[in-house]
Formats: sequence, structure tokens, C-alpha cells
Amino acid sequence: MKLKNLLEQVLDQLSRLDELEIDTSNIELYENPNTKSIFFDIGKFKYRVDFTKSMLKNGKSMVEFKFLLTNGPNQPKLSDFHDETSYWTALRRSQVGISGTGSPINVFKHVLGAVKKYTSDEMPDYLTFSGDDEHEKIYRFADQYIKKYIGYTLIEKNPIDDSDLSIGEHWFQRKKC
Repeated sequence: MKLKNLLEQVLDQLSRLDELEIDTSNIELYENPNTKSIFFDIGKFKYRVDFTKSMLKNGKSMVEFKFLLTNGPNQPKLSDFHDETSYWTALRRSQVGISGTGSPINVFKHVLGAVKKYTSDEMPDYLTFSGDDEHEKIYRFADQYIKKYIGYTLIEKNPIDDSDLSIGEHWFQRKKC
């Protein structure tokens, strides 16, 4: 199923979200005190999903996740820049997203597999990610997947300061057992 077709379907119309065939078989884990990173390869492309854990004032844990393409087709070369700061800024920008990889649905299922694995091991109270409004359809799908299959409820307020969410900001609270 093509990503465009998948995103155009209402979640309830999907026969099973299991059709994504979440794959965690070829992932590697890297840890430092506040961040865990899960790496996976799809063909010649290398991806990383970062999970950064923080503690809120109320003692609850929150995790922000981001995914990056670490060797994208449009990755800049240091020799194209006058200074390293400009290069590193361009490099970070080139690592965001899945455009140009030729396999967005495959990337997406691996990212969700990494989120599912991380949350089942760590069980944070809150989970968050941000995205641009250009890809809002895929993020709404991720919201529904996380809600239905990972056990979190989508919330409408930022639990750090109780403010309304900004455009592209997604927050979840772990369902009570």
C-alpha cells in the first residue's frame, strides 16, 4: 500500500494496522544518561530514532522522540560551506524527514516499531513529538497508532506548563492500568 493511499484512508477504514508489519529485527540501541537512540537501515539509508527522557516538576517522566535520516541523498558536503557552523546547520536540516528515500511507508513502520519498543521497555508517563504541518496527515496517523497500539491517550495541553499545543506539537499520556 502506498503511503499516499494509506494517509488518505480514515483510520477506521484500515482493515488492520498490523498491515504495517512493524519490524524491530534489524535495530541497534545506543544509550547515554538521558537519550536512547535506535538505529535501523533500509537499503542504503541509515536512520536513527532518538528518545530523550526528562522528569517534570510533578515527578512524572516525559520522552520526546525524533527520527533522522543520517545519510540522506541531499546531504551537504563540508567543502560546499565557508564555515563549519553553516555546514552543521545544513546537515541537521537534511536529516529531517523521509523525502527522497523511495520508501516512506517502510521507514514509517520502523519508526513506529522503535517507539513501541522504547515505550514498552521504559513506560514514560508522557510521550511527545513535533512535526511540520506539511506532513500532518502522517502525524495524525501516528497519533492514532500510538493511541490504539502503544497505550497512550492523545492530550490537548502541554503537561509542562498546561498551555495549548502549538501547530505540529503532539502529546500523549500513558493510559492508566
